Amino acid sequence: MKNVWILFLSALLISVSYSCIDNMDNDINESDIYGYVSLFDEFGLKTDNHSMFVSAVDSVSEASGVSDVYGMYQINDVPFGTYKLVFEKPGFGTYVMNGIEHVANGKPTYIPVIPMLSEKSTTTIPILTNKVSGDTIYLTVVTDPPATTRQNRYIRLFFDDKASVSDSTYKNYSKLLTAYKTPFTTYFTKDYFYETGYESGQTIYLKAYGDSFYSNAYYDEDSIKVFPNINHDTPDALSFVLP
Repeated sequence: MKNVWILFLSALLISVSYSCIDNMDNDINESDIYGYVSLFDEFGLKTDNHSMFVSAVDSVSEASGVSDVYGMYQINDVPFGTYKLVFEKPGFGTYVMNGIEHVANGKPTYIPVIPMLSEKSTTTIPILTNKVSGDTIYLTVVTDPPATTRQNRYIRLFFDDKASVSDSTYKNYSKLLTAYKTPFTTYFTKDYFYETGYESGQTIYLKAYGDSFYSNAYYDEDSIKVFPNINHDTPDALSFVLP
């Protein structure tokens, strides 16, 4: 009878122990978020990975961590939910990673994407001119500091059918252009604009900006692409009539 009583007490203790563990698991409503960044200067050359602040932000809370020399960041004790991660460091354009799902699965949330982020562009554009010749549109850009074969400068163009075109109001944009001399001339055929929705005889407005090798670009919550490294020291928009 004594042995039966001992077995009963042992079973009861085990049952209580598992119940406590289950309650502890149910009470956990937060864990860490971690990942890595890789940082560069505006020309795409590797620089220090440390001291980038990474914040997990939702509508009611915000928590942050800071990257170490290896580029690893860890945000501690983040309540479970959906977040955007905001990457900030002095001299760098702010980068945002939207739609991060932080869920209870018994381990911290690892962010597999390693963003490659550049410092903001120091390239200003004092002069921008354009010319239409036949079926081709030529654009000539003067950069400051001057672009050279030893020190390239980077340019991005934005187009629209409105004179208010800018890096935040545009219909389309160019790929990153590499200027290897000053002045620098590039060109687009009329077919380029036809393929992006413009029509012959339409007035197209364009604006040029200095940009960085890595643009830190991302899509905001309205699905608009944002270019955080743009240098806004640039002339007013130009226009031309599409052949």
